[in-house]
This record gives sequence, structure tokens and C-alpha cells, in this order.
Amino acid sequence: MKKLYALLTAILLFSTAQAQDSQGQDFWIAFPGNYTGSPSMPLYITGSTNTTGTVSIPGLAFTQNFTVTAGAITTVNLPVGANITTIDAVVNLGVHITALADIAVYGFSVIQYTTDAFLAFPTDAIGMDYTLLAYKNVNIVNGTQFAFVAAEPGTTTVTVTPSVTTGVH
Repeated sequence: MKKLYALLTAILLFSTAQAQDSQGQDFWIAFPGNYTGSPSMPLYITGSTNTTGTVSIPGLAFTQNFTVTAGAITTVNLPVGANITTIDAVVNLGVHITALADIAVYGFSVIQYTTDAFLAFPTDAIGMDYTLLAYKNVNIVNGTQFAFVAAEPGTTTVTVTPSVTTGVH
């Protein structure tokens, strides 16, 4: 009887848990530096219903409204200043995307010889623990760059635990 109760409890917990996906109405993202120079940084936004929204970068006083037509892709080009070029610093370059209905957001950082791309996750799908897959420094390009964005400014603490020796970091 205990096994059956445990199984039923597990099924109930599983069935009531909210599925996490890449669609949402609120996103915070960042653009860590892409090699060198001034990249083009388009956001590609899409959704299954018509909606409107806003992309803002508070640290740059940048705001742009957008409209999504169901099934189509809307492009919002970010200013070059959103490219994070500082090292080991806290900067106010988080990109905030909001919409009135669920959307999916893809970010690109394009520069000659290199393109970085990612699928953004909405704030209702973010968690507490992440694993970063990264390239080591091979004295050609200095390893991997990454950034954190606080979805709740003033209340976020980040702890990085490297799995390898990282020098002074």
C-alpha cells in the first residue's frame, strides 16, 4: 500500500507541475562581448498569436515597441552599446522584453567571422542552478565570455563554482 500511495503522490505532483518552455511575456537577457568590434544584435521575436510588446535597455535609455503577427518573425535591432565589453564588472546593460501575449525570443550577435546565437527563456522559466558549457583559453581567443542578468535587481546573488582552475578568477 505504501508503494501505491507514493506512486499516486508522484503522479499528482507531476501532473500539477507547470511545464516550463521558451514562450512567455517577460524576458531579461544580455549580450556578452562577441570577439571584437561592433556587432549587429538583432532580436527575432515570434508568437502563435498577434501581440505587441516593448524591448528596453534601462542602462542605455533605449525603448522600442514591436508588433508580432501570428507565425511571423519580427526583428528588433539593438544598439551597439548593448554589447557588454567590460570584464569582471557589474553593468546596467540587461535587455528587458515584455509582451501582452506569449512570444519566443531569439538573440543574435553577428560580426565578421563569428556569430553567437541563443534562445531566450522567460522569467517564469528561470531557475537557480545552471551549468555553463565553455571553451578554455587557447591563446587565440580568450576562452568563453558569459553574463548574468538579474530579473529582480537588488535581490539577486550569483555564485560561480568553476570545475577547473581559472587563474585569478
